[in-house]
This record gives sequence, structure tokens and C-alpha cells, in this order.
Amino acid sequence: MMIANQSLHSSIQSAKTGIQTLNQISHVDDQFPDLGDALSQHSPMQYAPTLDSITQTIIAASTFTMPVAALEMVQKRGPNEPAGLLTDIHRAYFVVKNKLYLWNYNERQEHNVYEEEYDIVAVGLCKPRPDLFAKEITHVLIIATTRTVNIIALQYKCDANLTDSLVFYKTNIFTNVDIRMRSILGTPTGRVFMLGDDGNIWELFYQSEDGWFTKGCYKKLLTNSMGFFQFGAERYIGMELSQDGHVLYQLTDSSMIDVIDLGERGEDYRFICTNKNIRQDASMLQTTSMHFTPSNFKIQSIYATGPSESARYQLVAVTTLGCRLYLTNNVKENRPTGLALCFVRTPPVLDSQPSTPSTPSALIQKSLYSNGSFITVTEANQAHTLYTMSPDMATLAQLGGRFYLCDLVNQQAIPEPVLAMTEMSSTPFKLNELALAVTEPKRQFLLLTATGLTLLIKQRPIDMLYNLIVRAGPRFSSQTPEYQAFLQQYGPIQVSALCYGLIACTEPALPPTRDLFAQPNGLLALSTIASKVAFDLLTQLGHQSGLIPCGNGQTYSSRHDGLALYIHRLIRPIWSQPLFKSALVNKQKKYETAISRSQLNSIQQSLRKLHAHLQLNQLDPHSPEQLSTQHLDDLIKAMVNVITLAITVIDKDLGAQLKTFPIGSEDKIMALTYSSVLMTFEGSACAQDLAGDDIRYLFHA
Repeated sequence: MMIANQSLHSSIQSAKTGIQTLNQISHVDDQFPDLGDALSQHSPMQYAPTLDSITQTIIAASTFTMPVAALEMVQKRGPNEPAGLLTDIHRAYFVVKNKLYLWNYNERQEHNVYEEEYDIVAVGLCKPRPDLFAKEITHVLIIATTRTVNIIALQYKCDANLTDSLVFYKTNIFTNVDIRMRSILGTPTGRVFMLGDDGNIWELFYQSEDGWFTKGCYKKLLTNSMGFFQFGAERYIGMELSQDGHVLYQLTDSSMIDVIDLGERGEDYRFICTNKNIRQDASMLQTTSMHFTPSNFKIQSIYATGPSESARYQLVAVTTLGCRLYLTNNVKENRPTGLALCFVRTPPVLDSQPSTPSTPSALIQKSLYSNGSFITVTEANQAHTLYTMSPDMATLAQLGGRFYLCDLVNQQAIPEPVLAMTEMSSTPFKLNELALAVTEPKRQFLLLTATGLTLLIKQRPIDMLYNLIVRAGPRFSSQTPEYQAFLQQYGPIQVSALCYGLIACTEPALPPTRDLFAQPNGLLALSTIASKVAFDLLTQLGHQSGLIPCGNGQTYSSRHDGLALYIHRLIRPIWSQPLFKSALVNKQKKYETAISRSQLNSIQQSLRKLHAHLQLNQLDPHSPEQLSTQHLDDLIKAMVNVITLAITVIDKDLGAQLKTFPIGSEDKIMALTYSSVLMTFEGSACAQDLAGDDIRYLFHA
């Protein structure tokens, strides 16, 4: 039986009412600034210490010791011999003379040794040049010795359980050198840049065999061919590649930075500019700081940033005293046109680290800037201190243009020097951690020392709330100072949304046992206590005013607005996306859901848990808040049904079904989105026809 127009109209109107409520709260996330916006605001407090490990943004989660054989060898490593982390192949490495040791930190006990004829001075893991090797080759390992630069082909495989294999292939591609390379950097298109101890930057060219006029492998000097510097006038000490691989930044010993445009396809090398006045510009922005005097100022390292962090800057330079300098390359039509300093952030001064304007903080040994988080290691009197800094989500989330950037900072003593640091990224970076689903992976950082690895975890607000609840257990009270401070920091609406996130969380699968660093994608198992406490907190938050007006000059409660905000965050990633997509496979069109099955299942399961909670905890049925909550619940049920429709139609072979439809139907069906199915008569009718008799019940009001 076809669904009556009246029934369709009722369903559409209910969905529109629910969406209208979501739109009234969506500005909470829509107005969330990027870090450049926050840096441009006056900050009453640049740093805030976090003393309680539960509310610290970056915490040490695990420490792993190298196998005994590797541990014995790393103790023989010289202070200037290379060491680092190759996260693409899950290996840590260190060099002892002419031997390269690769430690598989997932397997923990396994390590490989690669031996060269001469002492190894630099190691780089790069993408292979296209169409040069067999398709099984995933990476090339560039090994620079005192006499040669060699290219080793790698075949790396890793399954879902993180059981991996790494096979080395000698290519006999090498070039002789009379310069010690200090670092090696590869681009997504397979180009290789090398920084030599002569203070110059070189490019490594290689092919399978010698050509008529060129060798199969050779290096080309880049920094002497720009015509701007005379050879030897400026020594280069660092280089950094933009995230898209289209811009190369070159750092000199005198704290100048070059901008090199590699072109839209990453195949050029075009000098754009040099910023020679970074110190003077920083001094003008921080007129009272002693960090920018000629004797105190030196840029130690540079880090490229991406648009997910901010569109206002593309590079962060870090000085030896821990200052952060934010620079923009003045992008026009996707190409860099210059380099200008736009923001400056001096290091924190903590109680245990006395410092005055005339005596800046200690020199940093190592630093890492990644997606807004900043980690440094300092040494004083043979004691090593780790500092971690990350943006406070609460100050960024303040509404009405009152946001600013305050970094939450923590320090802790560490027993030994850090050889290398990096972030292990598995998903695209999202700045607004308040909007992250519980099931999304946490950010992870690796620290390599002379004895093993330390794993740092980035805690999100929902992790902090969960930890507060779990630590107290059955004795949890909303009147505890810790919770009251958390509520004061984030506000009742955000805390309500986090509580709904805990209640609707689906238990993720246990992590693979072979992955030493695997953390549950969210919270491994939400205890009954955690769910009950979240419910009790929501009951109390129901007495605090929210933002959405409900008539007569009144607003709904924070509990209601938190529910709307949580639903908005849950369905927003798929709301405007198509239900289906197609691709040619072996010259045949194959259909599948446009959103991955795993993401659809996760969203659907959370929606179902949320619906069950709302059904068991209904308010006064005659109150405006309960009426609005009912519309939100109707929207939840409708989204669950549309997800079921998308999955079921694919499982029933959409391609075969389309052959029975009238000409022109495919375009309409492929244009269906989750929003159009729920909010338009045409979309609802099309989806209902597509459903078939067995699942047509989904569209009954």
C-alpha cells in the first residue's frame, strides 16, 4: 500500500520541527573559532596549569622498554647519531655507526638490523616515485652515509589486527657524496630533499637506470641556484613541507625563513621570498619581552599547519626559549605569495620555574608542534622536564565573541632525554573536541628515549567527565569541587551534551591485542554507574536555563538544549550526504552506501540508545519542553529508519533494482540525501518507492 500524502506530510513536518530545534542550537558549534581567530583576541590568561591528571589535556598512558638486544645497542649510540620514529611503518629507529636498527614497537620484541659499508648519518622514509617500482613497493628508505646516499625499496603490509610485515629490497640505486646529510624529507609525489652539513639543501633524483645524459641517481644543489644568496652566505639548518606537499619552507642559521613554491602538482621549485625580520617583527608585537633580544632569539624548528587548525597562518616557528611564532604565507589562489609574522606566543612561566622578563625560561632540547598542541623538553642541572600545552576547549567555546586562546599546560619530570617526538595521526584533525563522538580515536603522541617509548594521550572533555565519574564511583556527588569546577569551566549546555554522549555511547570492540598502543576508540565499557551518574546530572541540569526560546520570554532547560546539541553533532556529518554512491569495478557499475557501513552503524546504534533513554525518562507530557523533546525523538527514529533503508537497499542489490525502474529514476535515487528523504515530499516518496513492501513500514508516521 502506498503511503498516504497526509502521512508523508506529517512525517516531513515532524522532521522539520526537530531540525528547526537543532538549527537553533547549532550556532554553539558554528561559532567555534579556529586558533587564528582565538589568537587575534585579547587573552586575559595565556596559560592555565592543570594539576589533576584527570583534567590534564595530555597525559602519559604507557611506557614500553626496548628488547634487551636493542637496548644493549642503543646504549652505544653516539649523541649525534640519528634516531627517530617512522610511524608509517610502525618502527622506531636508531643508528650505531654503520648499522641501522629498526624496532617494531607494535610487536614490541622484534627488531631488524640493516648494515651499510660506511657510517650512517641520516635516514628518511619517503613515498616512492610513481611508475618506477612494482606496485607492491609502498615506501623507499633513503639512507645517507658518509660516502653515499642509497635507496632501499620497502614492501610494508599491515592487517586489521596490526600484524605487519616489512620486506627490504636492494635497488642498487645510489649516488656518491662528499657531504654529510643531516636530514631527509620526502613529498607525497616522491620527491626527496636533503639538508647537508654544508648548510645547503639538495634534491635527490633517481631512476631505475642511467639515461643518455644523466646518471640513474644524483643530487642537485638547490640553495645555491636561486640567485638570492651567495654560496655559504646563509647556512640552512631546517626544512619543512606543507601538509599538501606544495610548499617547502627553509630555515637558516640566522633565523630567516625561505618560502619555496613547489607548484600545484608538487613538481616545481620556485623561490617566493625570504623573511629576514622575524625577530624584529616579534619584538614589535611583544615590546616588553626579553625573548626577542638579539642574544636571546634563535629559531630552532619550524612546523607546517593545516586549514583545520586555522586559515590565518600556515607555519609555526619555535625558538630555543620556547616561543611560538605564527606566520602566514599570504595565500592567493592557492599559491604562497610571501611570509609574514601574525601572532606571537611566549612560553609559560610556572611556579616551579621562576623567570623574569630579563631572565627568560630554559632552553628547549626537543619540541613538537602538531595541530595546536605543543610539547617541549628542557634540561637544567641534568634534570629533564616535559611540558605539554593544548588549547582549552572551554575558552574557545565561549559565545558572543568572548572566546580567546588559553593553553592548558602541564609539566612533569622525565628520567632521561627524549630522542624524538611525533604524533600518530589516524583520523583527520578536528579542533572542536567538544563535538567529537566518544567513539572517535583519541590523539596519540610517541616519545622515543634511549630505553624505549612513552605514549601520550590527548584527553577530550568527555574523557575528563568520564574519569571524574569513574574515580568517585558510587560515591560520586555533583557537589564535589572537581565536578563543580568542570561544570563552571564548560557550562551546563556543553556538560549536558557530554552526558548524553556517555548515555548513548555504544561499547566499541576491544582493541587488537597485538597493538601495544591501541586505546579503545572511545570508552571501552561504560559502567552502569557512569550511565546512572550521567542521568542524575541531566536531572539537575534540567533546572538550569538553556539558550533556545520556548515562548513567553522563557527558554528550555540546559538538559533540553544539550540533547539538541548532541543530536546535531551526531547526525551532522551525514545529514547532507547522499545515501548511495557508485563506482566502476571491472567495467561494471557497483553501488554502495556513500557513508561507510561502520560509521552508519555507529550513528544508528547511538541514536537507538538515545531513543531508549528518552522513552524511559519522559517529562510532563503537557510541558513545552517534553513536546519539543518528543519532536527530537521523532527525528531520532526517522534517522534510524533512513539509515536502515540505505543499508538494506544496498544489501538487496540496488543495481538490479534500478533496472526495473523507469528511465531517469537512477538520477533521482542517486541524488537522495538524508535531509531530502526526511524533509521533502519528493525525497520521501522516492525513498518509499525504493524501499519495497518489506521495509516500507519504516515510512509510516
